[in-house]
Amino acid sequence: MADINSADADFEVNGVAEVTATPSYGTQGGKITVEGWNFTRSSGTEVEVTLGGLGDTTFKTDSSGHFKGDFTIPAIASDDADLIAVIDYDVGDITAEDSVRVGIMLVIITPDDGPSGAKVSITGVGFEDGAAYTATIGDEDWFTGTAEPDGTIAASPNIPTIDPGTYTITLTEDESEIDVTAIFTVTDKTMVELDPVMAPNEYSVDIEGWFFAEDPEVDNSLEFLLYNETSEWILEVTYENDDADPPIPETAVELELDEDWDDGYFMGTFEVPDADALSMGTYYLNVTDGKGMFAQATFEVVSKITSINPRKATFRIGETVAFNVQSSFAQEDAYVKIMDPDGELYWTTDSFDADNWVKVGTVQVYPFYEQVAGGNPMVLLEDAPIGTYTWTYYDSDDDELDSGVFNVAAAPADILSEQVQDLNEAMADLSSEISTVSDAVAGVKSDVNSAIAAANAAVEAANSAVEAVNSVAGTASQAAQAAQNAADAAESAQNAASGLTTLVYGAIGASLVAALAAIVSLMQISRRIAG
Repeated sequence: MADINSADADFEVNGVAEVTATPSYGTQGGKITVEGWNFTRSSGTEVEVTLGGLGDTTFKTDSSGHFKGDFTIPAIASDDADLIAVIDYDVGDITAEDSVRVGIMLVIITPDDGPSGAKVSITGVGFEDGAAYTATIGDEDWFTGTAEPDGTIAASPNIPTIDPGTYTITLTEDESEIDVTAIFTVTDKTMVELDPVMAPNEYSVDIEGWFFAEDPEVDNSLEFLLYNETSEWILEVTYENDDADPPIPETAVELELDEDWDDGYFMGTFEVPDADALSMGTYYLNVTDGKGMFAQATFEVVSKITSINPRKATFRIGETVAFNVQSSFAQEDAYVKIMDPDGELYWTTDSFDADNWVKVGTVQVYPFYEQVAGGNPMVLLEDAPIGTYTWTYYDSDDDELDSGVFNVAAAPADILSEQVQDLNEAMADLSSEISTVSDAVAGVKSDVNSAIAAANAAVEAANSAVEAVNSVAGTASQAAQAAQNAADAAESAQNAASGLTTLVYGAIGASLVAALAAIVSLMQISRRIAG
């Protein structure tokens, strides 16, 4: 007998035939999607699929042994049924199996939208009797439970702290791995707000929270954890959450809250620990409730800020006295005393009402319009003393916080009246100077020195015109120019007289004309100002 030659080799199977149904449940006559892998690499090979031995449907593979298509559930009893996919070869079959739940499987969530913390109702039917299940929201584990003996599910969980958005709620039977889904839209995320967000040690801070767990049957106590990079503290917060009409934060969407939703809201206060316990710096406050709702806020401990100064360094009669007032927190019942130049009390402002402080950025500001004395604005009347006033800023305990001064001056109309009077007096002086010049000119032919003196008198007259006009320089530029012309003409007269030429008389005459022109301009300006 001849020898038989043989050989062997290793062969690795890197994939077995699989078949699945999506969804893995359905009612009789309903359609599911059947998909298979690793059946054969021969394209166009027929695969026979049945459910519970019925509903034969043929699919064809592609070149990678994959197929996919619709399958109609046959009229079989409601129960778990075997889904079988087969390729029948003479040398053996390629077979894959899965399980499909035949019958109604349904999950309903009520309501189908709401904020984190909202208590919802989840009901389900068609589950296996007593089957354990797991619920997820999006990709996040939510809660677990067990179906009732009749295959129903009833649960009342709270929507967890999760970003706003639309999520798929999935209930999965742990053993069969059947998934049943529903859709829920989260409108708002659990949040807390501090007021102020920056405060000094031993200052009272308000805290509000929204969208925590609503569950009137459970004592939903809160934990307040303050921490930084090195340490942590449990804050003692006095709070309540029984507000029947909770305020809606500005960042929240429009939503209608049921009568029990107030359990998801709280408001309270805490005192910033003293400097020995809490140094200046940035901290984080975590607020957590008994249902796992969570929110975080950033808080900064700062030095005590108190800033006040007059709105103007000088107030005039008829103006309203007010102060720029800032503080790191609302200085409730603070006030300002104002003393006149004689040291007599002139005003005491009404106490700064806590409700009137306005938050601007990270500080509190007390507005100008709220700064009154006896309910009236602090207007400087006509009989108010002129001079330097002193002010002192006190807190509610009458402790001095700051002090300073401001000036009170006459009203602009009064100052203008004085300037007009000065102008009239200057004009009278100028007329006198011109008369002197005229007298001096009369004797210039016989006495050169008299001519020089006359020219000097014209110079002085022109200078007087310049000085008079300069006192109202803002409104009398024409007079200033006329006076300058007089000065120039007088200087020419003086130079001519010193040369003993015949032009001296013309120069002196020109100086007189220029000086007279200055007087006329001053008179016209005076009339305009007065009228």
